[in-house]
Order: sequence, then structure tokens, then C-alpha cells
Amino acid sequence: MRYVVSVDTTKASKKAIEEAEEYVKKVGGELELVHVAQQKPNGNDANGNPVIQSREEAETRGRDVLAKTTSWVDEVEVTTTLLWGKPGEEVAEYANEEDDVKAVFVGHRGLSSRHEKFVGSTAKNS
Repeated sequence: MRYVVSVDTTKASKKAIEEAEEYVKKVGGELELVHVAQQKPNGNDANGNPVIQSREEAETRGRDVLAKTTSWVDEVEVTTTLLWGKPGEEVAEYANEEDDVKAVFVGHRGLSSRHEKFVGSTAKNS
């Protein structure tokens, strides 16, 4: 059994990892950290046009995120996977395609209800 945690380097992500690790310690299985890489703007050129980071830069950053978040896991076996695309969609699709994924853990930033009405929330406590 695998339990997936969608990660970045935020406090919310660290909390999701801690919760998932505690759960896996109780029920057994493997913890898998998943990060979704995206090519993001990397400043502007001399004409003010956005410069998009290369795929290689985005992949390096993604691997760095996975290395850092792996160091937050202390007591269970952990593997990592780097995906590409929109985080919410890619993590859900990945978990649905994998036969042995039993749960997905995600962090929640705690947006105010007013702010959440405008931008939504990918993760929400139930």
C-alpha cells in the first residue's frame, strides 16, 4: 500500500508529510512524495517580456523540492515522483492510475473564507 503526499516546501506541506508519516506508521505501507513541476516565469527580458524558465531548470527545482521534503521524513520508507502540469489535476490523475495508492495527503494554506470565495481552494480540511 502506498500513501501519496503532494509536496512543495511550505509549512502546510511539511504538516501534510507529518500527518501522513504518522498514519503510515500506524497502518504500514510506503510513503510517496509527489511534486508537480511547472515552467514558471523567471523575471523579464530587457523589453519587459516574461522569461519562462527552461524545462531543465523546472526539473532541477522539482528534484530539489523532493530532496528537501524527503529529509522531513524520519521513520518510514519514502519514495519520490516528479510529475508535470497543474498540481491538483496531475496528483489526482496519478493517484487514480496507480493501483496501490490508498490515500492522498495535501497541505492546506488556510485562506480566509473571503479570499477563498474568489480564488478557491485545492485542499480543504473536512
